[in-house]
Amino acid sequence: MAAGDRSVLAEGVQQGTPRSRPEAQQQRRRVVLAADATPESVLAFNWVLNNLLKPTDELHLVHVVPDIFHTPASGSIYFVESPDPETERLLWQEAKQYFADHFLDHAKASGLEDSVWLHLVKERRHKHVGKAVCKKAEELCADPLVVASHDKGAIEELLLGSVSKYCATNSKRPVLVLHPNHNSS
Repeated sequence: MAAGDRSVLAEGVQQGTPRSRPEAQQQRRRVVLAADATPESVLAFNWVLNNLLKPTDELHLVHVVPDIFHTPASGSIYFVESPDPETERLLWQEAKQYFADHFLDHAKASGLEDSVWLHLVKERRHKHVGKAVCKKAEELCADPLVVASHDKGAIEELLLGSVSKYCATNSKRPVLVLHPNHNSS
């Protein structure tokens, strides 16, 4: 999060610029955490802060905003038949606020306000949340990409798929999968 404000990356546009990559290669890792609005993501965030992140690292939170206009099964919002710009704007605003409240404020309280960025990515461009996460992780040169595995039933996984499984199988970057029963401390 850039000094003093809640910088949010939306569709690849950033309001604060992370340190240059040559400097980052010498001293910093870019830890990328795929996050959604679930308790598993909050636990994964806390685990990364407590166990993985070093003082010289950057933490990039990647959240894929579900496409409610073309994907009826994604997200917690019901399927809408035709795109409504106001509904989409509100969905993006809600996502920004949720991540500011549950992740960025906690990072700021931990003294990490200059090392944490939020990236919001549209699902529609990639057709699958996992594909969007992998693409963003590759763009950011993730080292590693961290994903939380959710405890889904067989039918839910069949219908919705598994983002963690997709990332573990398809990412070109190293992937760390945190299982639902991992210790968050």
